[in-house]
Amino acid sequence: MIISTSTRGLTFGPEAERTNEAAHALREKGIRAVVVLMHAGAERAGGDINGCEVMSRDFADLVNRMSDDVDVVISGRTHRAYNCLIGGKLATSAASNGRLITDIDLRIQRSDGEVLSKSARNIVVTRDIPKDPDQSALIAHYRPVAEKVGTRVIGTITGDLTRIARGAGESSLGDVIADALREGARKTPGASADVAFWNPGGIRADLVAPAGSEATPVTYAQLFSVLPFGNELIVKSVTGDAILQFLEQQFGVERQRIMQASDDFSYAYDLSRPRDERVVRSSVRINGAPLDPNRTYRVATSNFLWGGAGMTPLRWDPPRTR
Repeated sequence: MIISTSTRGLTFGPEAERTNEAAHALREKGIRAVVVLMHAGAERAGGDINGCEVMSRDFADLVNRMSDDVDVVISGRTHRAYNCLIGGKLATSAASNGRLITDIDLRIQRSDGEVLSKSARNIVVTRDIPKDPDQSALIAHYRPVAEKVGTRVIGTITGDLTRIARGAGESSLGDVIADALREGARKTPGASADVAFWNPGGIRADLVAPAGSEATPVTYAQLFSVLPFGNELIVKSVTGDAILQFLEQQFGVERQRIMQASDDFSYAYDLSRPRDERVVRSSVRINGAPLDPNRTYRVATSNFLWGGAGMTPLRWDPPRTR
């Protein structure tokens, strides 16, 4: 899911077809070694970081649809590790968070640039080699600046605030973030807000209070770890009907992702009902009052959640906003 404004003016098509067009154009210019880097990947089981067993069929089909002009496909997104030969193409992924590095070896013929052989191996990053002195010097240069900002205490907590979802799908930390969005909007002249929503996938760390502590300081650096993406707080006017549709979009075909809501918003849902009918309409309340589908409400959220390009079932429906 991306912000639609970041891709304004660009067009997208099926991955394999667009890859084949680009690879063919490169070959027409005399380029014989083609490596595809893509934000798509395979789900797979098994602990072998250089294995290929139990791989999701959709990714294999995607690679197989790519032409023989393609030599290597470096993939990602799923955070899985694999090293495969699919349809004559080398397909790799190095898991996530810097745990692995993929060493790819292409042997290319000098006379015409054709790839003679290709191999790869995923290597565990053991962190037991000497640090690069230039990088260490660069980090040391900026560390005082980062510490000055990051160590600033911005509040305290008396208990853990975590991303762990409760039975209905919300978390203590998610609810606090949504409350903060709403309060931030209410304190901004001309903004106001009836309710706030936040995407649980954007919460990347917990805030933990040591046992027995009455008030644990929270620093800017800790909060930045919780919300590291630099999203912007925005407030939009939407109809009650648009909010209902948004709630229904939480229940996707492959998974559900419950939005985190401010404490002035409540509703019930029933997963045994058909899709698009799971929210109990009569249960939706804003500030204790029943939701009016025809009324306009002010909603605080992030520009990411609002402007998502529709790559997941969770997005606002722009035609219903104003």
